[in-house]
Amino acid sequence: IEQDDLTSADQHLRRAMEIRRKLFGEQSVPYTRIVNNVILNLIEMGKDDEAMPLARKNIAVIESMENKDPTFHPASYATLGELLEKQGELSEAKKNYLRSVELFRNYQPKSPRIRFYLRPLARICSQLGLHREALEFTHQSMAAVVQNLDIHDIMDNPTAESPYNYNSLKFLTAAKATAWARLYEDESHDTSHLRQAIKLYQLADVFVAKNRTKTNYQPSRLSYSAANQGIYEGAIKNLIALHAISKSKADLADAFQLVEKTKSVTLLEDILDASARNKIDLPNEYLQKEMALLDSLQLLRKKRSEATDEEETSQVESALLAIELSYQNFQNKIRTEFPRYYQARYDLQFIRMEELQASLTTEQSVLEYYQGSQALYAFHISRDSVQLVAIPSSGLDEQIDSLVLAMENYTATLPVSDPKNVLAIDGYIKHARTLHHRLVEPFSELREEVMIIPDGRLNYLPFEVLLQETPQDQQLFSEYSYLIKAHAISYNYSSTLAWQMRQMRVAKSTQVLAVAPTFEGGSLQPLIFNGEEAQVVTDIMGGQVLQGADATRVSFTTLAPNFGTLHFASHAFVDQENSDKSYLAFYQTSDLEDHLFLDDLYSLALPAHLVTLSACETNAGQLQSGESIASLARGFSYAGAKSLITSLWDVTDISAKDIMHTFYQELSEKQPKHIALRTAKLTYLDQSEPALAHPYFWSTYIAIGDMAPLRRGSQLVTALGITLMASLVLLGLWLINRNKS
Repeated sequence: IEQDDLTSADQHLRRAMEIRRKLFGEQSVPYTRIVNNVILNLIEMGKDDEAMPLARKNIAVIESMENKDPTFHPASYATLGELLEKQGELSEAKKNYLRSVELFRNYQPKSPRIRFYLRPLARICSQLGLHREALEFTHQSMAAVVQNLDIHDIMDNPTAESPYNYNSLKFLTAAKATAWARLYEDESHDTSHLRQAIKLYQLADVFVAKNRTKTNYQPSRLSYSAANQGIYEGAIKNLIALHAISKSKADLADAFQLVEKTKSVTLLEDILDASARNKIDLPNEYLQKEMALLDSLQLLRKKRSEATDEEETSQVESALLAIELSYQNFQNKIRTEFPRYYQARYDLQFIRMEELQASLTTEQSVLEYYQGSQALYAFHISRDSVQLVAIPSSGLDEQIDSLVLAMENYTATLPVSDPKNVLAIDGYIKHARTLHHRLVEPFSELREEVMIIPDGRLNYLPFEVLLQETPQDQQLFSEYSYLIKAHAISYNYSSTLAWQMRQMRVAKSTQVLAVAPTFEGGSLQPLIFNGEEAQVVTDIMGGQVLQGADATRVSFTTLAPNFGTLHFASHAFVDQENSDKSYLAFYQTSDLEDHLFLDDLYSLALPAHLVTLSACETNAGQLQSGESIASLARGFSYAGAKSLITSLWDVTDISAKDIMHTFYQELSEKQPKHIALRTAKLTYLDQSEPALAHPYFWSTYIAIGDMAPLRRGSQLVTALGITLMASLVLLGLWLINRNKS
């Protein structure tokens, strides 16, 4: 079974069943136990028709026995209930689940494990539309594990400080919230029930936050984020439903806050974690204690998932609870003795809607999307207004993929009028118009500068290429009504991270370290213009070029912390199966390949004003639920970059050179980064050959992070010093004249 060879497992289990039948007889505990295991394995194999008669016969045998097994007697009815539920016989399934609960209570009246029998009973009641019963059974499962909870009062709930496993409390409160929500939606339409659901979802969010701090490693953090998406979706959906009734801005603000908690929390947590460890001293014994507790929690969670029987599970859960209480006490001690470290390490703060509004100018707005299972929710937030729109998500992913594919299918070496290009252009126009209609047109008051927070498949979409109108002449690409012509667009992983990135400390210098390796053999093709591109960038901004054979990973990691701007004119590779193995390529020969992998970035400190990844697909990668794209750009954000220019697909060497030249020229004139990139794209669009003005060649670059202009620290200090000196001189002259008078 552990090796997932269920067919061989079935053979061995049946052999064991026959041996036990001969040794003990059919009316025995050892025999009925092994029969139950055979049934469970058959269910896992999908052989329900074989499992059903065995399950019915096993119950009959157990009922005929004088001494029944207190564990497998109730379990046998739960197994039959599961089979009946899968076959759609819901009423019969409910009867068997009820019997399993009744028997378990007779055998173990005080055991908290009754919750595992109550959960399927609540689920089947919900499927039958018996929402009040579902709510009652869900509450009973909660009361079984939470101390001092009144089992008969469904309004009684845990507190945020309830002394129990936070992970279990999270699921229990979320399950009860869902029960209240279904009672409201399908039966009562009583807003007090809707408010109960929201209250419990918000309590589940508290337990999510408490449990996050016990997740020490990034893969665990990512899977933890994915596991909690259902909780947040339920809460957001119900808050939006309440807002539709109440029209209260507070309900809308609460929904926005929860949307923020679904987005790139792992990246935010990693950035704060690194900041806490690097900038706030904590005695070594405390760090060791913290790591030991986290490692113990990680190990016990693994053991719990691998436990094979109830006794082992119960023992592991007891040990886990003890360690969790120790960790909670440790955190309380840290909060008292080292409050700055506690705040930076544990106290995740998410930007509130009113704070976001106050941070915007009258020319700026935020378009933040949240992808639910049934709809795409979009907030448009400006300084003086908030708009929420629910967009049906049916077919949306396919349209995004089709748009990108249509752009990729355009071939510049063929005439624009070639049938293949005509087909690709038609497809692009169709989907660019449709997506503009679905994603942008509902918001009539978009400001000139728009920060987009995408979600789900939207992470692969460059909004700049969406079309406001159908073009009159399909062959004049420069005349298309692209969204970029109306708005300067930037992106971020979340509004909270946008705020956080503005506060990040960076290097004093803004000079560029440009990397332009040569590729002399091996799997990567030579880049003709990357050296010229790197030289142009450093000529404009000042700095150093690592070119040709000098462009090595070691040289880069040694020099990079001394530069405020990092520019890569290179190849990149995206590993869709394991994003940590995605890399930026350095100098390569047929005998040598030199790479900077995504997981290398997690150990680097690169406090840069700007990182430009003028390479292929540097913002592509695995799409992880709630965590945006696991990309090289995201890795540089973790390493400390304040902002990034990155690409969504392969970059054309010559277009990259032209766009980057204008981009850095604009940066040198103190233009905000997204304005500079917009100008560079529009300039390229106006000046390029007509065939190369197709959006594929210029829209790959997107701007992520803090869009403030680059400012050289020394020049700023000098300017401030001159201003201060002039002010003092004027003040002195004023005092002299005053004394004379």
